[in-house]
Amino acid sequence: MSTAASRDPGLQPERTTLSWTRTAAGLLLNAVLNLRSGYVHDSVPLLVLSGALVVAAAAVFSFGRLRRRQLSEHGPEALADPLAMRAVTVATLLATATGLASILLGHWH
Repeated sequence: MSTAASRDPGLQPERTTLSWTRTAAGLLLNAVLNLRSGYVHDSVPLLVLSGALVVAAAAVFSFGRLRRRQLSEHGPEALADPLAMRAVTVATLLATATGLASILLGHWH
């Protein structure tokens, strides 16, 4: 089967927007769990990181909506915004830092 025949450009925009939504939901869930942990353990650094993660999740969701609009207007050949890719990278690193802080906090108490 050739590559062109196996490619389905009709569903690519939907898959892309769903992946942005899943990423934002995962970040938000991580933020909420870590906010709770920071509140329970009275950890200001964890609360700050978790608050930043909530903002990052909102940014990823916003970029996902923007990407959905781009794909609906221009089709699958619309290029992704480099700023959006950087935002997702920063959000992922922030989620990692928050998770590590939460794990370390658990070992300190």
